[in-house]
Amino acid sequence: MKNWLLFIALIIVLTSVSCTEKIHTLGVPDASLFAQTLPAFSLNDPNGNTFTNESISKDGIVLVVTAPILKNKSAQEKWNKYLLKAKAGSKAKLAFLEDMQPSLFKGAAIKGMKKDYQFGKEPLLLIDNGGEIRRALKVPKKKTVVLVYDRDGKLVHLEAGKPSVQAAETMWEKVKDKYSIKPIK
Repeated sequence: MKNWLLFIALIIVLTSVSCTEKIHTLGVPDASLFAQTLPAFSLNDPNGNTFTNESISKDGIVLVVTAPILKNKSAQEKWNKYLLKAKAGSKAKLAFLEDMQPSLFKGAAIKGMKKDYQFGKEPLLLIDNGGEIRRALKVPKKKTVVLVYDRDGKLVHLEAGKPSVQAAETMWEKVKDKYSIKPIK
């Protein structure tokens, strides 16, 4: 009987402690696991034009971190479609950071990117040849994660689930007004 009472008391304590903590949605990674500030970088697009973190994040950035592998293709296409549709005049940039490290066909992947990429049109496509920036952002290898940084380079939102119109709209709202943004803790 004592063991049952102790067990019930333990459950009550654990439940009350967990209810006072911030709520975390199952299946969605904890934001503290990712880079809280946008790391410094200098990366090229498929045409060889160089971009730095400062040059593209002046008004905030929605950064889709992914790898050019078949498993990620559907998510990449959906995020691209939903994010472009939901942008609605936001000054923040939309960029895809392509981690080339896990790609078995880097040459073919770059060739395909060059064919489809249009300089000056969003999304901006950044090539992370060795995966250094993906690692600095703390994004798991071969995953597609969308990180939203405000114009001060602070992480304000992330999405690691399935692409959706609602998630895309939420992301643009997060970079709408610098002074209403509260960094994720």
